Amino acid sequence: MTAKPQRYTIYMDPDLHKALKLKAAETSRAVSDLVSEAVREILEDNNTDDFDSLELEERVSEPQAYYGYDDMGRRMVTVSQNWGVSLPADLCKQAGLKKGDKLIVEEKEGSLILKPVPKHPLLHLKGKYKDQEKKKLTELLYEERQRDREREQ
Repeated sequence: MTAKPQRYTIYMDPDLHKALKLKAAETSRAVSDLVSEAVREILEDNNTDDFDSLELEERVSEPQAYYGYDDMGRRMVTVSQNWGVSLPADLCKQAGLKKGDKLIVEEKEGSLILKPVPKHPLLHLKGKYKDQEKKKLTELLYEERQRDREREQ
C-alpha cells in the first residue's frame, strides 16, 4: 500500500528550477516525480550518514515532525525556532486575511486565539452599541444631543 503523497515547499536556484521544468517537459513527467526520484537516489547512495538503502522502506513509515492534520482532523502548524508560525493559505483566504494584515493573539484556557485587527480602528465597533430597541447609533447620538440642548435651555 503506497501512502498518499504530501505537499511540501522547497526552495531552489531559479536556473535549477528552469532546468527541472525543461527536463519534466522533455520526459513527460511531473516535476514532483523528478524531485522525488532524485531525493530517493541521494538517500539510497548516502550510506555514510547512518542510512542504509535497505532502511528506506522502513523509514518511510516513521512518524514525521509535522502532520498537516491531527487525529481529529484539525489543522496543525509548526512553531519555528524564532517562535514564528506559518498559517495555511486556504484558512487565511477563508478568513479574508491578506499578507501584511495584523492579528491579535489572545490566550484562553491554554489555547491561543488569533483574531484579525480591523482595517479601520472603528469598524470593530460597528453594531456593538445597539440597544434593545434596535436603534442606530446615529439615532442614539441625535437623541442625546436633543436632551443636551433641552438641559442647556
